[in-house]
Amino acid sequence: MPKMTRSTAEVDAVREQILNCAFDILAKHGYESLSMSKIGHKMKMTAANLYNYYGNKDELLIAIHKKAYGMLYDKMKTAVDAADTPEERYQQMT
Repeated sequence: MPKMTRSTAEVDAVREQILNCAFDILAKHGYESLSMSKIGHKMKMTAANLYNYYGNKDELLIAIHKKAYGMLYDKMKTAVDAADTPEERYQQMT
């Protein structure tokens, strides 16, 4: 019997888990320690299976960069929204 294909939501959830795992390895051990095999080991899946979700390490790194910039944007927006004057906004952002 063939395997059932995953829904888009399920694929997105696995992609997010992989991204979080890679982000964690990158933050703790640096770029040189980041590999598809280490991510696969931590995710309990084969490195080859990871390529079903991210075409290569570069694609995964781009997703990590987007996530990191999104986090930075959210923090800066929160700081700006909490300030009343331009001076306070500048102080909050820096």
